[in-house]
Amino acid sequence: MATARRIELTAEEEQTLRMWTRAGTTEQRLSRRAKVILCCAQGLPIRAVGEQCGLSQISVFKWKRRFLERRLDGLADEQRPGRPARISAAQRLAVVDLATSTPQQGKTSWSVKDLAQASGLSSTTVPPHPQRGQAAAAQDRVLVRPESRPRVRGQAGGHPRPLPGPPGERARAVGG
Repeated sequence: MATARRIELTAEEEQTLRMWTRAGTTEQRLSRRAKVILCCAQGLPIRAVGEQCGLSQISVFKWKRRFLERRLDGLADEQRPGRPARISAAQRLAVVDLATSTPQQGKTSWSVKDLAQASGLSSTTVPPHPQRGQAAAAQDRVLVRPESRPRVRGQAGGHPRPLPGPPGERARAVGG
């Protein structure tokens, strides 16, 4: 039977791992992986580490093995399979910045063709609906409570125009 390899941390590694678990800006998955390594370094059994970190024993084994092989670099995400992106993150960000700016003179909004010409990319490469990211989009969203919406005259509960006739005939007119 194989014996479990114990994790010995340097002071710098331990400090980095603790920082990752405490920082509010660290990705949740990286924070959890750091917690796994810290628990393993304390000598806790794999089952206890899994329960404490909310991971399966297989996941705990995986992160422990990757840490032992590559130290802190082993906790980062590996390259995922699939076709590589056609445009870089910087190019995509440039297109998003362009799409959220004022359009060219005489236009009210950007078309894909205009974005492609202005960015130097082909129109098939430019994303059709460039998104700025959830944080920026959330700042732009205006939440309106239903009771604060202006009422349309004759609006009973959500339909902009009341349907003609008594309620029984409305259902037949709508197709119900």
